[in-house]
Amino acid sequence: MVKPGWYPDPNGDKFSESYWDGARWTVTRPSPQQQTVHPGTLAAGWYPNSQVPGSLHYWDGQRWTAHHAVPNAPLRPQFQAQGTNLKPWLFAILAVLVVIAILLMSTKPWESEGYKRCVAEQKAQAGGSSQVNSTLGGGIEEYCHRNYD
Repeated sequence: MVKPGWYPDPNGDKFSESYWDGARWTVTRPSPQQQTVHPGTLAAGWYPNSQVPGSLHYWDGQRWTAHHAVPNAPLRPQFQAQGTNLKPWLFAILAVLVVIAILLMSTKPWESEGYKRCVAEQKAQAGGSSQVNSTLGGGIEEYCHRNYD
């Protein structure tokens, strides 16, 4: 039984070698010992590196490049700011803004005290209706805006 490894290409290409995995030929690549590899003899791609077992070497279709890789190697952790998860903060800020908006709409701090007093008095005189008597002309809010803002 032939042990797994790189061997001269069984198809007779003197510029290539193929990998025998113990059961079948799996991949062919330009021979690293052959300095003059004819372009087009092998498609560009990653091929097992016979010089560093378990690693890959990139063939660009013309020559071996300086790129090497180890398949299934653990990836280096990507940079991540530690302890920073913005989603909870964004939701909290949004909730605070909603509460502030509700409070502003219910208390209407932009309305003067005189205006608020006028509206209360006019509604009391009108018996809870939002219309003022014809002598005031228009609704209570309109009347109080004209006279107290």
